[in-house]
Amino acid sequence: AFFPSIARMNHSCFSNCEVLSFDSVTRSRAVVTLFDVKQGEELCINYIGHSYYTLNMLRKERAQYISSNFNFECKCKVCVDSDDDDDNDMETARQRFGELQEAIDENMHHWNQRAFTAVLTASKQMIDVIHQSFN
Repeated sequence: AFFPSIARMNHSCFSNCEVLSFDSVTRSRAVVTLFDVKQGEELCINYIGHSYYTLNMLRKERAQYISSNFNFECKCKVCVDSDDDDDNDMETARQRFGELQEAIDENMHHWNQRAFTAVLTASKQMIDVIHQSFN
C-alpha cells in the first residue's frame, strides 16, 4: 500500500510524530504526535524507525544510516542547530538511553522479582533521561 500523506512528511532525528503499523482491518496507517506540538510547527517523522529504537543512535550512526538508505545528508534541527556542548550532552543522553534500553531488553523475558525490579528501575531512569535531556 502507498500512503501519500505520510510519504510527504519530512525526517527529523528527534521527530514529533510516529507512524503506527498498518491496520489490516481499516487498511490504513495513522500518524500520532509523541508530545505537544505548537501550532504552526512542522510535523516530522523519523525515517530510520520507531523512536524507542532510534533515540539511542548517535549522530554519526544516524548520518550513516540516512545517507546509505535514503541518499541525503540530514539537515534536521537536531543535526544543524546544536553547539558542541549541547551536542555532547545530547550524545551522552542518547548513549545513556541505549544502556537503559539494553538493561530493559535483557531482563524483559525473565519472570522473577530481580528482573522485574531491574526493568522498573531502568524504565524510571529512562523517563528521567527523556525529561531532562530531550525536554
